[in-house]
Amino acid sequence: MDLERDMQRIDEANQELLLKIQEKENEIQRLESEITQTGDPAEDEDWEKENCAVMERERALLQEKQPDSRRERGFGPQYLRTSEKAYKEITKDSQM
Repeated sequence: MDLERDMQRIDEANQELLLKIQEKENEIQRLESEITQTGDPAEDEDWEKENCAVMERERALLQEKQPDSRRERGFGPQYLRTSEKAYKEITKDSQM
């Protein structure tokens, strides 16, 4: 008997949840409909242009902030000359 009561409560809870889901779906459809009906193409175009400009500025700032990664890690021409000298010294010592 307890099992039947529990099952009945679960069914009732499921029905309530299904009703809430349907209400939310209806609300979503209504909002989507409002958005498509009230959208001003000129405003959308202005927003798109502004958004692109902001993205381009962000990209430019990021490029300015990023130093040459090889130089930053110490792999510039001076590093290469130093490593060549070190290699010659190591190979010179091992040949002896």
